[in-house]
Amino acid sequence: MKGLFYKDLLNLKTHFFYYALEIAVFAAVSYFMENVYFFCGLMIFLSVSATISNMQCDEVDGFEKFAVLSGISKKKLVGEKYLFSAFALLVSAVLGAAMNLVMRSDKAGFFADAIYTFSALLVIDVLYPLFFRYGVEKSRSLYVLIFAGTLLLAAASGFFIGGAEIDLALLAAIFGVFGALFTAVSFAISVKILKSKEY
Repeated sequence: MKGLFYKDLLNLKTHFFYYALEIAVFAAVSYFMENVYFFCGLMIFLSVSATISNMQCDEVDGFEKFAVLSGISKKKLVGEKYLFSAFALLVSAVLGAAMNLVMRSDKAGFFADAIYTFSALLVIDVLYPLFFRYGVEKSRSLYVLIFAGTLLLAAASGFFIGGAEIDLALLAAIFGVFGALFTAVSFAISVKILKSKEY
C-alpha cells in the first residue's frame, strides 16, 4: 500500500508546482478580497483535480493491468486510490481551515470549509466507480454534470446551515458519518467492478 501511495505522489510530481502556485495566488486574492469562500471553493477543484489526474496517469500508463498481473490484489489497488483521495481532501481541508484562521473568519467560514470538503468527497465517491468502469476519458462528460450538481447542493446547504445555529463539531460529525457511509458504498462498488474485469 505504501508503495502504491508513493507511486501516486510521483504521478503528480509535475503538478505540484502549479498546485502550489494556484494556492498562493488564490490565497492572496481571497485575503485582499476578504472572501474566504473563494479560497475554500478552490480546494474542491484541487482535491478532485488531483484524483482525476492521478487516475488519468494510470490509465495512460496501463498501470491497472500491470498491477493486477503483477499480483497486487484488486481490493488493495482500489483501496489505495481512496486513501490517496482522502489524503488530498485532508490537505485541502487543512489549508481551508488555515486560511480561515489567518483571516480570522467567523463560524460561517469554517462551515464553508466543512461543506466544500464534504462536497468534494461526494464527487470523488461518485467518480471512482465510473472511472473503474468506463475510464477517465469516457467519464469526463458525466464528471461535469456531477460536479455542477454537487456544487449547487453545497451552495444550497451552505445557505441554510450558515443561517442556522448548528455547532461546528456536530456538523463535522454528521459529515464524517455520512461521508464514511458514502465512501464505503462507493468502495464496495469499485471493488466489484474491478473484480469483474478480465485482463
